[in-house]
Amino acid sequence: MRRLLLALPITATLLVSSPAAPIPADVIAPPIFPTAVGTKWLYRSGPQEWSEEITAAESRNGVAVVSILKRVTKGQERTEDWRVEVSAKGIYVLDNDTPLCWFKSSAVPGDEWKRTGAVGLTTVRVLAPERVTVPAGTYRTIPMEMTSQPIPGDGLADLPGSTSTCWFAPGVGFVKMAEGGVEVLLLSFTPGRR
Repeated sequence: MRRLLLALPITATLLVSSPAAPIPADVIAPPIFPTAVGTKWLYRSGPQEWSEEITAAESRNGVAVVSILKRVTKGQERTEDWRVEVSAKGIYVLDNDTPLCWFKSSAVPGDEWKRTGAVGLTTVRVLAPERVTVPAGTYRTIPMEMTSQPIPGDGLADLPGSTSTCWFAPGVGFVKMAEGGVEVLLLSFTPGRR
């Protein structure tokens, strides 16, 4: 579970990938990710629940930077702040000085990129679009398979590698994540006001 949640905000390095049919325009139409203050997601994984809410947003030259507050309300209660950059290129988590590629707007099934971070080296592979139903509703999604391997000498070498899948719904965000028998499901999504 911890690996699944840590797999999202990690350092990214983009790689060139093999050509494939593009994702249909109506699946990936703008906005690729919400940027309105007040947008809120509620997630559950087993007994744990948390909310994520856009608390601030600024836009310059076609690039929006949104601040998101995560509040764990059931389970180990805590809060976390993080920032996301949304542009025509895609979605990047802002971690220290290096933006981390979360999703590429130009993604097609078969595209891959690698990123290095808290769970080691992760390869992200874009899968074919599919319809997914979660408690919040039914969404057309772009699934991404993430395979993580520890990097020798990083202190994680004793941990096994892992594979997880995240289902991304453009205009909403992640609606489902799964690793082994553990699932994270979107319970509700409330768009903010512009």
